[in-house]
Amino acid sequence: MKENNPVKVLIVLFIILTIIIAAGVAGKGISAYDILDFLLLKPARETMQVFYNLGEKIENKRAYFLSKEALLKQNIALTEENKILTERIKLLQSIYDENIRLQKMLNIKSNKKINFTVAQVIGQVSAPFNFLVIDKGRESGIESKMPVVVTDGKSMFLVGITYSIGMNSTKVLLLTDPNFFVAVKDRNSGQLGIAQGNIKNLKITFKIIEPKIAKGDVLSTTSISSIYPEGIIVGNITKINKKNSLTTTAFVSPSIDLMHLFEVMVINK
Repeated sequence: MKENNPVKVLIVLFIILTIIIAAGVAGKGISAYDILDFLLLKPARETMQVFYNLGEKIENKRAYFLSKEALLKQNIALTEENKILTERIKLLQSIYDENIRLQKMLNIKSNKKINFTVAQVIGQVSAPFNFLVIDKGRESGIESKMPVVVTDGKSMFLVGITYSIGMNSTKVLLLTDPNFFVAVKDRNSGQLGIAQGNIKNLKITFKIIEPKIAKGDVLSTTSISSIYPEGIIVGNITKINKKNSLTTTAFVSPSIDLMHLFEVMVINK
């Protein structure tokens, strides 16, 4: 029994201390709930608030990354859609340009009253010969030595002449090839000459004292030719070299861009 005395004493002291604290608290208007709230409930609420705030931050981060991922996907989709629209615009532009070219061809056919076959350019070679390939051949009535031209609806511009005919394709020797020759006339003075291909342009050699030519003059085909109709524009004189009193060389630049042709007209004999 003596061994339990200290325990009993502690229990009694704890009860007395509890009564004293309770009395003091009651005297100051503090209830037992306030003590419980201070000791247990408030720490519990603060701990829960910490976890809640942490959850909010995690959710916000998750929402941010989901939003960013959605924006990236949307951006990729818009980029692809833009590519498709760009290609459609290019296609529509090419169709429009083709219609304009065909209208010009129909217009020149009505004005000049010539017969021709429209052909698409499907290839081009610059060495050792300057020629292009068109998608029409013997099946379309194409023959050798037929003039090939383009038009702006009012005038025709010389491209070259057919020289190698396949069943469904033809090679066209360009007027800049050294093997190409054409009789030309100066539209200003009427001066006649023979133009020869010179790789990037044409040249005419006059063996007369004073040929009636000037820089900038337009040269076209003549009526003396058995191959070319009269009036097809060949090019403009860009340079004149006088070697001596009897020899003058004129250089002629084609009036069209031979490297960017899409459709051409093959004039029927």
